[in-house]
Amino acid sequence: MRDLGSLGVVCSEYSDDGLVEEECVENSVATDINNSGTIVGFSSTPTTVREHAFLSNRQGLQDLGTLGGDGSWAYGVNDSVQIVGFSSAGDTFGGPFLYERGTMYDLNDLIVNPSVVMPFVAFDINNFGQIVGNHHVLHPLYEQVAPGRALAFTSVLSQTFGFAYWVSRGNGVACHASTSRLRLQVRFQVPDESKGPWIPADVVNVCGDSTDWQPVSVAIPSDLQGKNGVVQIRVREAGPRTDPSVYLRHFSME
Repeated sequence: MRDLGSLGVVCSEYSDDGLVEEECVENSVATDINNSGTIVGFSSTPTTVREHAFLSNRQGLQDLGTLGGDGSWAYGVNDSVQIVGFSSAGDTFGGPFLYERGTMYDLNDLIVNPSVVMPFVAFDINNFGQIVGNHHVLHPLYEQVAPGRALAFTSVLSQTFGFAYWVSRGNGVACHASTSRLRLQVRFQVPDESKGPWIPADVVNVCGDSTDWQPVSVAIPSDLQGKNGVVQIRVREAGPRTDPSVYLRHFSME
């Protein structure tokens, strides 16, 4: 057993028989851990009487902040270090949050065409990104490609293009890892110039659905760097048809 510590001691004053006394409290609660050992929970802080959500990567606790209120509570974390929980807000009671890559988001702001604002707590998130709460299950919307259906978008081309992918084999057709390979490819095209070649991004020769996101990085040809171009991503299937879908997220130009 290892003591994770806390975000700090909180002290408050109270009156007892006309005497003003000071009471100080330090506490922390761990609620979840992912396969890399990242721990989340909530802890007392020296700046507010309510707890703040934290994450711990064996180097102390990191305060995740709030949505504008004075308290937040983290309840679930996945292997991509996406964290969910509940936070108070400035002018409202508060709501569920998603913390990702250094930013805390109000989940109500991320929902597409919500029927109502959902004042619920987000309790857990799986590796794909599905979130479960006390009222709803939220399913993430990602870009995706499949054999015969590519993805294309415009961007200023830099030195490298990166993204992460998740493979779903779909209908459960028999798959053999030695023959049923998926090839992810990327192509960069600048208007009024000839089409560039398809560049290998990764080869997937594992059957079944992914269990975590796989990051890839593709070098952009030097003569295209700095230009406004079209990025195309496709997947090619070798071997028996398995009707795969490849989900994509976290596009970056560096």
